[in-house]
Amino acid sequence: MHNVGTVKISSAPGALTPTEGELQCSSCHNPHGSVNDRLLNTTVNGKTYSTAAIDLELVEDPAYKDFNASTGPTGLKIYQSKGPVFVNSDLPDVPQRVYSNFCSTCHEDYLKSSGSQRVDGHYSHTTNSYKSGRNCASCHYAHGTDITLLKDTAGKTIADYMKPVAQGGKGWTQAIATDYMKDISAGGSALKKYTNMAVCWACHQSTHKLDTPIVEGGNYSGKPTR
Repeated sequence: MHNVGTVKISSAPGALTPTEGELQCSSCHNPHGSVNDRLLNTTVNGKTYSTAAIDLELVEDPAYKDFNASTGPTGLKIYQSKGPVFVNSDLPDVPQRVYSNFCSTCHEDYLKSSGSQRVDGHYSHTTNSYKSGRNCASCHYAHGTDITLLKDTAGKTIADYMKPVAQGGKGWTQAIATDYMKDISAGGSALKKYTNMAVCWACHQSTHKLDTPIVEGGNYSGKPTR
């Protein structure tokens, strides 16, 4: 879903450096292993994006509490990730900066500070801000998205809305939930986590421009303010 095997690396949006190579899984991952979690390469598109090794902070998955307790202190555990941590680095903004640097090895012109104009004349969000908690992965899935992964302004998926009301869902059929969540943007999802304008509404609470046909019971007003 990231057009692997079909495009040149130099065709990436925001690419500035001519590159002859074709985008492959190995462009980002080393199948034989690396010092980074998820087999991420330490050098991508000929550029070393970080000197800190990437790992994940793991905690025992509460959904498997009974199983984890049954395996004892040294047995198999089922974990969930709290996000990236970086070995031998105490800098608080490293996770944001490194992941944005990773993406910018191909999408070079997207690594901009707030208010900086790209070469195409557009402006983009700051993607390496620790204070804002924002990096490229805040809005995009690196491997791409599809209708089952897309979220709405409340961070809900099709599966969430198909759950019974007693379980926090709406009891929708798959057809209704799919019609509500489907992406009708002219340019497609572009690896977005959120469908249509929801990628904006997730942070910009006052934006209410609709580009999606209304589905009764849907959330079109942004995430609740906490």
